[in-house]
Formats: sequence, C-alpha cells, structure tokens
Amino acid sequence: MIAFIFYFIGHFLWSYNIFFSSKIINDVYVNLPFGLFSILGLIASIQLYNFKK
Repeated sequence: MIAFIFYFIGHFLWSYNIFFSSKIINDVYVNLPFGLFSILGLIASIQLYNFKK
C-alpha cells in the first residue's frame, strides 16, 4: 500500500508536469498506462488483503 501511495504521488507530479508543458499529446498516451496500472494495482492489493483476512 505504501508503494502505491508513492507511485501515485509520482504519477500525479509527472502528470502535472506533462499538462503544463508544450508536448502534451505524445506524453499523455505514454502516461495512460501508468494511471491504469496504479488503479488496477490498488484494486488487486485490496482484493489480496481481503482474501488473506
């Protein structure tokens, strides 16, 4: 869970940098998989936590 929090913070800062630079379109398509990975990683970690209870 801590790794997810740090990854999400890094992803947010990187996204902020992308949206305020001049080359938005190319980097957004590269950025989307990281966003999906963080959401899916959170879902998987919650399911794993509930499974091991």
